[in-house]
Amino acid sequence: GLSRRAESSCLKRADSVIVLSDFSREQLGSYYPFAQEKVVKIPGGVDLDRFCPSDDRAGLRERLGLPRDRQILFTARRLVPRMGLENLVDAFGGVLESHPDTLLVIAGKGRLREPLLEKGRGLGLGDRLRLVGFVEDDELVSYYQAADLFVLPSLAFEGFGMVTLEALACGAPVVATDVCSV
Repeated sequence: GLSRRAESSCLKRADSVIVLSDFSREQLGSYYPFAQEKVVKIPGGVDLDRFCPSDDRAGLRERLGLPRDRQILFTARRLVPRMGLENLVDAFGGVLESHPDTLLVIAGKGRLREPLLEKGRGLGLGDRLRLVGFVEDDELVSYYQAADLFVLPSLAFEGFGMVTLEALACGAPVVATDVCSV
C-alpha cells in the first residue's frame, strides 16, 4: 500500500540505511532487495554510566511504590499485540503456582491496557499484576534496577530489543522469547 511505496521511495533516495542487527538487515533485504547494498549494521549499546546496577534496591522499590519482599518481574513495552504481553500474563499465572509472592510489573501504554487488566482479573492475579503506564526514561532505569528479572515476550518484528541491553546493564537478568533478533 501507501506506506510500502513511501518506504521504497525513501530507501531509494537514501545513501545508507543503518540497522542494529543481522535480523533487521535480512528483513530489510527481503522486503527491499534493491536497498541491501546500502545497509550498514551498527550494533546497539547503552551508556554504562546511566544504565548500571543500584546499591540501594530497597530504596528504589520504596520510591517506586514496589514491595521490598517480593520477587519482581518487569517488562517495558508498547501495549500492542505483537509485543507478546497477553502470553506473558497467561504464563505469569503459571509462575504464581510455584512462586506465589511474585509481582509482574508492566510499563508502557497502548490499546491493550484494559484487555491485559481484564485478563489478569480473569486469571485471579489481583495485586500481583501491576500496569504502571508510560515511564519516563530516568525512571525506567530505576525500574530495571529494582527488578529481579526482566522479561521480553516478543512475538514478531523485534529488530534488536534495546531494553534487553538496558536491563542487563542495570543488573537484571533477562528472559526473552526465541524470536527475531532476540
